[in-house]
Amino acid sequence: MSHFLLAAAELAPLLRQQGRRFTTGYLHLHHRGEDPAEGTEPWVLTYYHGRLLFSADQPLNAPILLRRLSRFIPRLNLDWPQRVIRVLQQRLLPDNSLPELLEMMTELGLIKPGELEDALWLNLLADFDRYLFECAPHRSRERVNRYRLSDEQRQKLHALTKDGQSLEAIAQKLCWEMCSAPLTRSPGGS
Repeated sequence: MSHFLLAAAELAPLLRQQGRRFTTGYLHLHHRGEDPAEGTEPWVLTYYHGRLLFSADQPLNAPILLRRLSRFIPRLNLDWPQRVIRVLQQRLLPDNSLPELLEMMTELGLIKPGELEDALWLNLLADFDRYLFECAPHRSRERVNRYRLSDEQRQKLHALTKDGQSLEAIAQKLCWEMCSAPLTRSPGGS
């Protein structure tokens, strides 16, 4: 467990340095804003086998993970999933079995394959946007032109970023689009 006080510009070099020697555990950061009178804000990065996995204002635990998943998997906020999650928490969390909780949620169809990883990624993007930029992301036409994007992809990118929204707002928009898209069956699937 490491503790650091930093400004936004200091994060990238720190993460590169820590990434070389830090494999599993928590990196405790205290974000220092522009105004020193505002104080600092806690930020905890969770690493697992050298990979940044989770970000929040406290170390990873089941309640904070479930709150974050509910932000990026909207159907988890519905009545039925909430009741099931409460029952699972009562039965599994006294043993602190976060992997077992996630496995049961997947088996019960509360989380679809790949959704956990997508939600964790969106959570990281939202927190990096909040702690580092505190403003809307800016896309560079030069950077966009470096990638081979179809006209449809370019239009979608423009539609997502034209209002100068934060990465969190864009991530939530994408999440709602993915959740509202009709489910398709894979060939040969049941």
